[in-house]
Amino acid sequence: MAVMIVPHPVLRRWHRRWGCRDDEAVMPLPGDEFPPEMRLDATHAITIQRPPADIWPWIVQIGANRGGFYSYDLLENLVGCRLRSANQIVPEWQEPSLGDLVFLHPKTPGLPIRILDPQRHFVLAETWDFHLIPINANATRLIVRARGGYQPSLGNRLLNFVVWHALYEPIHFVMERKMMLGIKRRAEREKA
Repeated sequence: MAVMIVPHPVLRRWHRRWGCRDDEAVMPLPGDEFPPEMRLDATHAITIQRPPADIWPWIVQIGANRGGFYSYDLLENLVGCRLRSANQIVPEWQEPSLGDLVFLHPKTPGLPIRILDPQRHFVLAETWDFHLIPINANATRLIVRARGGYQPSLGNRLLNFVVWHALYEPIHFVMERKMMLGIKRRAEREKA
């Protein structure tokens, strides 16, 4: 898949802006004020046929140490995550606080919650943001923005490009798209 996406600028732009309208891809959102080194960025969006209150519980329980990522658990576990994505809302995971850590992997440092605006914005470190934008009483746009630099930098421009653009970006897209679809499925099913 990476071989098809990276060399073609149109496909790369598509996967970095999957589901977004043009205005959503560039709209200022909370978390933008924490600018990381901006070599990698993606803004993805999806419409969920539920109000923010029905989506928020699924977002705040993400993490390797909590409800998983609602993505491809098998792939997550191949890299040692040892997780199983939750299929129910777990009450003890519903009260996060600013500064709490969300772990992407059990052996990596957690991402601190930097912004916590219930049913609106959930921002992790400077790198991963979840935003709920109501469309009407029964539909919401979930916008997920990820930003960052070459961390760790491999010290070589070509090697950085290959690893971060040719490998990381497509893998991130596949996993994040599945996560967003997983949140949508769970939220819409929960109140069906």
